[in-house]
Amino acid sequence: MSLLRGILLGTATNYLKVVSRAVCGLIAFRLLRGTLGDADFGFWVLLWSTFGFMVLVDFGFGYAVGKVVARAAGDPTPEARRAVRAVVASVFWVNAALTLVVALVCVLGGDRLLAYLFTQSGIVDPAQRATLSVVALVFVVGMLASYPFGLFREVLRARHRLHFANLVDTLGSIVQTALVAWGCHAGWTLHGFMVAGIATTLVPILVIAGLAMRDADLRPDPRRFSPRDLASIGAFSLYAYLTTLCSQVTSRCDALLIAHLHSLPAVAWYASGQKLAETYSLLAQQMQGMLAATSAHLDAAARDQAARGEALRRLLLVSQRWAVLLGASLIVPLLIDIDGALRVLNGDASLIQASATVAWLLLTATACAVAGSSCGKELLMMTGHHRAVFVFSLIEAIAKLTLATWLLVRWHSIVGAALGSLLPALVIHLIAVPWYTRRVFALRWRDLFAAAGRGLAGSVGAIAAGLAWAAWRPLTHPTADFLGGCAVVAVAMLPGWWWLGMVESERAHVRGWGQRLARRSR
Repeated sequence: MSLLRGILLGTATNYLKVVSRAVCGLIAFRLLRGTLGDADFGFWVLLWSTFGFMVLVDFGFGYAVGKVVARAAGDPTPEARRAVRAVVASVFWVNAALTLVVALVCVLGGDRLLAYLFTQSGIVDPAQRATLSVVALVFVVGMLASYPFGLFREVLRARHRLHFANLVDTLGSIVQTALVAWGCHAGWTLHGFMVAGIATTLVPILVIAGLAMRDADLRPDPRRFSPRDLASIGAFSLYAYLTTLCSQVTSRCDALLIAHLHSLPAVAWYASGQKLAETYSLLAQQMQGMLAATSAHLDAAARDQAARGEALRRLLLVSQRWAVLLGASLIVPLLIDIDGALRVLNGDASLIQASATVAWLLLTATACAVAGSSCGKELLMMTGHHRAVFVFSLIEAIAKLTLATWLLVRWHSIVGAALGSLLPALVIHLIAVPWYTRRVFALRWRDLFAAAGRGLAGSVGAIAAGLAWAAWRPLTHPTADFLGGCAVVAVAMLPGWWWLGMVESERAHVRGWGQRLARRSR
């Protein structure tokens, strides 16, 4: 029950964080765009876009720490506790050393890089260059200060306390947006906005670290540094890092290929469909992020091999049902009104018809990953099959690059790049990974199909409402029509979720929580 509670709280607050960041990000974007000049705003976007690459500097250590901590929660022996203390301390101080290396690189090459950016951007005014250099310094110092503490988010996830971190991050997003609004009203310059942005990014990370370090085992005492324990997680962290790298290549290479083999305007046409697919993936896979810690916990806590297999099979089948249920329900309004979704995303910007085709293909490829392999890969990573997950990711990346390049050259259309994403996704996520997962966990095909089928049946209300809305079209404005369809689908999916998608034990838990909430409110 504690594991279930952790999964549900983590998933619910994941969605809260995603929605709050999306809303706050949109508000802050529009405020800053209207306040800062083109050069200052472009520099702001450029700096913050580099923050996304910090995941590649992690080298998989954060994921490895999460595995060790989650296994220790399932096997609370003195040796497991000692391993947690040693691994957390070792990874923290390795990250601190990496921070110093990156800082040294910035000191030695930062001026040259900034000079190159200013020259390419046509910024020649010495005063403006000096101002932007100070802003860049504030950004780099803040990001480097936060880097060693980033692993504690994974620690809380492994301890099924991720909801605390999500609530802190949500509050940070709200405060950041409030400060941006105040700064626009007070006439702040780029300096002030950057200080506020760094503060509201760094403080939540430090608060999350403080929450984790309330447990003495999670305090990075340098005396606990252990090269032996660090080496013990090295192979796993390497494969986790390579898997992440393959995923980044798979999702980020399209723009480079299209720019090189087609044209720059074609990148903008493709980006709309790609952004839509990324948004769908973000919304459909918040539960899956909680499965890794749970599977590692169950793997270590099992009394024997039979109990271990049964616990992991049950977790996989339940999560597979919910992955299909969530994925199918969320994709309905996108597929039935792809033009409306693109209009909401792009505003009044005109798009070519190929953008809608690209969005269809990329959404289908993403749905294959959500329904077919998103749960299985999380369990495989934490139960000793991380090498196989890396191989699947590598094959998909190579196949996607090869097919997308060939189709772009042959068709000279952005549709070729999208089709190059879809075909490997069909084979890897709907055939290869499910087949391997079934063998590892001794599952029957009919059990997997039954779990997926029940999830699809639970989304029947959403599908029916979406089709009815698409045929009726009661609203004349395209944006309002799409948003109205989303609202109708959201309401219509609830009965199907309750009666078809959920099992009786889940309905009993929901009723119990509702009764407890009712008693507390009296």
